Amino acid sequence: MSTEQFLLAFRRFISRRGLCSTIYSDNAKTFKRAELQLKKFWKCMLYPSVQDLFSTHGITWKYIVEKGAWWGGFWERHFRTIKTCLRKIIGHSSLSSNELETVFIEIEAMINSRPITYIYDDPSEPSPLTPAHFLIGKMVHAVTSEEDFRAQLDAAGDKLVVVDFHATWCGPCKMIAPFFQELSEENTDVVFLKVDVDEVEDVALQYSVSSIPKFVFIKNKSQVMEMLGADQAKLKSLVLEHK
Repeated sequence: MSTEQFLLAFRRFISRRGLCSTIYSDNAKTFKRAELQLKKFWKCMLYPSVQDLFSTHGITWKYIVEKGAWWGGFWERHFRTIKTCLRKIIGHSSLSSNELETVFIEIEAMINSRPITYIYDDPSEPSPLTPAHFLIGKMVHAVTSEEDFRAQLDAAGDKLVVVDFHATWCGPCKMIAPFFQELSEENTDVVFLKVDVDEVEDVALQYSVSSIPKFVFIKNKSQVMEMLGADQAKLKSLVLEHK
């Protein structure tokens, strides 16, 4: 990676996610045993243009202690999650740079959908707080309109889409919601969507939702299966069967 490539990548990052005050990375000396590309990356970090960019934006770059790899455990855990997703999605396929970038962004969305904690404004209706709430103001896969729903189906292509029709007042919906989230993390080659029947009524009417929770399985924009109730084992079985 050249200095120019790094600067462009970093500018894209701060434009999408905003300025960060601190960046952590491995200690430079650990790169001695790394591949040539890592050495090149570290060299570009020493260029005046890179240092000027950081000083201008008030960004501090911190390094972990030499030979203290466990200091970077919190980001290494994310690397493991990303690699697991890549193995499941790509397998032995060869992708173009655009396709690979799309896969990485979808994995990013999945990781940012995982709950950090729960908000207990109403003890009977705790709602998950995810990184996506801080980044875009909502859970990544929460459908907000009929147009949004159609866009999600278009983006899914020939992947299986599982739609969870739910409502905040529905007890069984709350019971199965954490399991639905787990399924989405385990099956990254499946698109999982959540539709609140009170907020997106048009989509609920389109799929004749009269009782909830209801799960609709869609492939190539056509419904292939539906399931009523909060049976976790049955839901998992249907996902594995149709994906």
